[in-house]
Amino acid sequence: MPGLFKKGRSKEEIDRMKNIVETFIDKNMDPWRKALFYSDPDVKKILKRLYNEWEDSDYNGKPIDYANPNELEVLAKKALSAGLGDISRFQRELSRDMIGEDRRGR
Repeated sequence: MPGLFKKGRSKEEIDRMKNIVETFIDKNMDPWRKALFYSDPDVKKILKRLYNEWEDSDYNGKPIDYANPNELEVLAKKALSAGLGDISRFQRELSRDMIGEDRRGR
């Protein structure tokens, strides 16, 4: 998704990225899409930092308000991918992990 967001991070662009995460993940009723997003290692790392900072600020605002523009861009791209992409591969992988299937045995 190169070139999806402008490099000059205006307030409008930042609000747009926050809105993408909110729309495609927070408001999405599909638990598979939420699981895909929240299980991503990059998302986990960013969210850990955001929640720590949010807690340190006595829970003012929302955790996403503490994201820098680069973090927001990562979250927005991952949200679009999870919200619009094909989740069947993720479902299969998670199902295999749950039943303990050895992938080498295919």
